[in-house]
Amino acid sequence: MHTIYKFTLIALVVAICLGASIIIASPINVQDDTKRSETQFDTMTKDVLANENKNNNNEQLTKAQQPVPTKKIFSRNATNDVNISIVYPVFGIKAIDVDIERWSNEIYANSYSEVIKIFDAAPDDDMCERLKHDAGFEKCQVSGDFTFSYPSPNAISIVFSIHKYFGGAHGTIDYIGRTYDVSSGKKLDINDIFKYPDIALKLMSKWSLKILTERFSRESKNLGLIEGGTAPSMKNFSCMSLTPEGISITFEEYQVAPYSYGPQEVEIPLAVLSDAQPVMRLWGK
Repeated sequence: MHTIYKFTLIALVVAICLGASIIIASPINVQDDTKRSETQFDTMTKDVLANENKNNNNEQLTKAQQPVPTKKIFSRNATNDVNISIVYPVFGIKAIDVDIERWSNEIYANSYSEVIKIFDAAPDDDMCERLKHDAGFEKCQVSGDFTFSYPSPNAISIVFSIHKYFGGAHGTIDYIGRTYDVSSGKKLDINDIFKYPDIALKLMSKWSLKILTERFSRESKNLGLIEGGTAPSMKNFSCMSLTPEGISITFEEYQVAPYSYGPQEVEIPLAVLSDAQPVMRLWGK
């Protein structure tokens, strides 16, 4: 889905990491609010690459199975030890594409600032080399990718996964769900998807608790995590996506199970949520 065919270079910047340097063009206008020291990470390049996938018209694929064009915001330092890469979809619907691009650039800018803070916190340390060898990772990195689904021709749901590694035993992954109304291009929240969002949260909580308790029935030590991670709050159900059958919830590592179990997904049939009165148009009903 994310094969890149056409590369469009929009900005280059100079950077120094581990004493190496590269030739530059214009600087990235992403600055930390705090006073910055001269660190190894101050020189970077930023490329935006566009994917013009030619397989979108393959009639043998359903719409949800077809790859979509993608764009990629990409930065790397001189020695390629530190990478930031955010890939996001382009659906060809202006309002949706503009919002996704704006949001993706915010993720990029926040990630860049986060890395700068890490390097500024220890400017005398050989951060790149130290992070490079931690836990066998080759790079200090932030990478963003996505999956998507069409519950009907009326809506699109995207789940973004943002992986961060800044040293230590392993990285972390944030999962963020975004759903759009195709006709208006509006980003939808739970209040737009259900007439009674509070009831929806309670139903999602009850169903998720049931499914995960059954899934980890032999792991009684996980029960506390499951109960806390599935409590009926928007924070716990922030990564919600619409599917043709209902709703899919992604729970992050540590939310409902130890890290070693990975993220957990729970599929909730639309019928289970009927008391919350879902906006059936979004499912084409």
